[in-house]
Amino acid sequence: MGYEFEPHVAEGRFDKLTASWTPPTTEMVWYRQPGETWRGKLARFLMTRPSEHLIAAGFTEEDLHRIAGFLLGYPQECVDAFCERLARMRAETRSPDES
Repeated sequence: MGYEFEPHVAEGRFDKLTASWTPPTTEMVWYRQPGETWRGKLARFLMTRPSEHLIAAGFTEEDLHRIAGFLLGYPQECVDAFCERLARMRAETRSPDES
């Protein structure tokens, strides 16, 4: 997956950033436009940190979804809609004693 971007990387139209970790062996790849390298670096930083560390640092799960949406370039209204839908789905699946 992503191999279709390799010719564009070779031509300089996209940059590529990877991160690997185990177990299991996993590789994440971010492609971004030149000049947007910071987006890939920040995404890699966030994705390679245990989420409990980010939560302990004061980030909510919604915060992390919003940051990811921003880094991926989604319009604000799409990120808002995603977060609202996720909150509704969680509320619907929450058992009565969790309220």
